[in-house]
Amino acid sequence: MAKQDLKYLFHAVFADGGEFIQDPDDVSKIDPIKRSQYYDLLQEVENGRVIRLFSLVGEGHIITVDLGTGLFYFDGFKILLEGDKLPTLPDKFTLIFYRQWTQSVNVDYKANKKGEMELISAAPTGEKFCEYFIGWQCNIKKKNYQQKIAVS
Repeated sequence: MAKQDLKYLFHAVFADGGEFIQDPDDVSKIDPIKRSQYYDLLQEVENGRVIRLFSLVGEGHIITVDLGTGLFYFDGFKILLEGDKLPTLPDKFTLIFYRQWTQSVNVDYKANKKGEMELISAAPTGEKFCEYFIGWQCNIKKKNYQQKIAVS
């Protein structure tokens, strides 16, 4: 897996009190050629462990989602998000976590003799940046609810 500079690292606390802390290399111990450490965390969940708290740690801040209550915290302060009010607390909140990488690219095209567009060149411009999304999803009475926040 190609090394990427990560601004935030995740830290999961399980309901049994155990922890899973991502390291800066972000290489899976289970499948180091193709996977990140998030894959290893998901394997823990598949094997029955329950994530209670999931945090992004970096830049001097801690952003947390509590999967027991559905609440979000920024440096320990509770954050309330607007959205559909839950009719009742669900049996469980399921973690949402992903990173979205963005980079601008200059692309040049020209029309060929048939009028079709052909790629002439493509070159990255500017720096690549990453947005981190954390949150939860749940189902109550067959309706799906989600809340997530983005950190960049």
